[in-house]
Amino acid sequence: MHIVRYRIRTLFPLVISKKYGDMNMVTTEKYIPGRSVLGVLADRFIKHKKNIPNNNPHEDNDFYSWFLEGNLKIGNAYIFSRDKYENGFVHFPVPFSIQKGKNEDVIYDFLYTDSNFDIQTESINTFCVLNEGIFQTKDVETELNFHHARDREKGISKKGVIYNYESISPNQDFEGEIRGEKKELQNLINTCGKDWTAYIGRSKNSQYGRVSFNIIDAEPKPYEPEIESKEKISLTFLSDTIIYNDYGFATTDIGVLENYLGKVKIEKCFIKRGEVESFVGVWKLKRPSETCFLAGSAFLLDMSDSDTKRLAEFQKNGIGERTHEGFGMCKFGWQSKMDGDLDELIESESDDFIIKEELSGPIPDKAEEILGAIIRDSIKKQVELEALNDQNEFERLPSNSLISRLQAIAKRSEQKDFVESIKKLRKSARDQLKRCINAKVTLLDFLTMHNITTDIVLKLPRNKSLKKMCEKINFKPEYDTGFENELFHIYFDTFFSMMRKIAKSNE
Repeated sequence: MHIVRYRIRTLFPLVISKKYGDMNMVTTEKYIPGRSVLGVLADRFIKHKKNIPNNNPHEDNDFYSWFLEGNLKIGNAYIFSRDKYENGFVHFPVPFSIQKGKNEDVIYDFLYTDSNFDIQTESINTFCVLNEGIFQTKDVETELNFHHARDREKGISKKGVIYNYESISPNQDFEGEIRGEKKELQNLINTCGKDWTAYIGRSKNSQYGRVSFNIIDAEPKPYEPEIESKEKISLTFLSDTIIYNDYGFATTDIGVLENYLGKVKIEKCFIKRGEVESFVGVWKLKRPSETCFLAGSAFLLDMSDSDTKRLAEFQKNGIGERTHEGFGMCKFGWQSKMDGDLDELIESESDDFIIKEELSGPIPDKAEEILGAIIRDSIKKQVELEALNDQNEFERLPSNSLISRLQAIAKRSEQKDFVESIKKLRKSARDQLKRCINAKVTLLDFLTMHNITTDIVLKLPRNKSLKKMCEKINFKPEYDTGFENELFHIYFDTFFSMMRKIAKSNE
């Protein structure tokens, strides 16, 4: 088997609609499904292949083999990023077994914890790179667009009625793989070309869905995965996975999965169950819904009697049904025992939500309530980001014990009480804070003078759209003292947690 990699860059906002959501809210997936990429390639094939029999693509041998019979395995495209050294990384869904401590920046993989583990944890709902003990996360930037609902009979907007589109923001890259025989992959490149503009997802005829599509490998590369022979090994589903039982129905029964894999025993599992439903454009109909294991489901396998070559075939071709549409992508041995400090929870320097204003007229009360909640969440993320940026500027950090003490004081204090507590510190502690400086002030002065308010956050240049939305719905979180105090705790908890981590690494 061989592979070619493809990369998609969003030029316009992109909506890959989810099955669930509010009736007035269209939510988007945070990745590009293989079935959507299949549609892009099939459309490109039809437009560029010469001599299609009777203008019926399904009668063409290549079209039938690649897009209907499933001889090409078209994987999902996940968020792609580069580090400061220009190394590229594809970020897959964080396995459900990997969680972070609730009050600390430490990660734990429950596949490898024992029965005595009793630390409170919370899930990490984003995408990640896992590589030899390195764990880095990456969020997909999204935005909200608000539109007036239209009266189809009158051809005008309905007064006071809006609906909302959540979409993937423009100028982000997503990468995936196409697997198949070398000759067929080369024929695909020769037929479709290597670089073109396409449309994906919902509302392609309006302001959404335009992307650039690029096949980035000059020629197909060999792909023959090897599974390390171990007594125990992890199995991680990188995409949603559909397994049929003996009666032909989709199931998430662990026993059925064990039988499917062969001579392996599942010792631990962390799964979530979902429903797969998609729209088939040529049918103008939805495909019947099917139950699936969600991407991120993780298993610990006993390999005592297993055949590693059989497992390698699963990693190569996928597990279960509809693997040519991106379902069933998996990896053996991707997870390993890795308890330790969390590298980075927030990588993006932009809002989780970029709110675009496209409203006129009165806004319903329910919409104002939803917008208020979204704005609050966005402000909290901004405060976390500010704390990380501010902390990164300090040098000659105080001792780890003093940082932990300051964090404890911040957790139990309100903002004005915190300043008084700092002033009452012993001289030895205050001397450490004086030695710690950034380009402008000492840490001691910073802690006694620095204010964290909603008003300051909204005045940041990157938050102009957020501030406008607050004005539009007459939302004034700066007058909520409880929310202001919550921001104070979020800021300093993030500030001291990261400072403690850096101080520990410098020891």
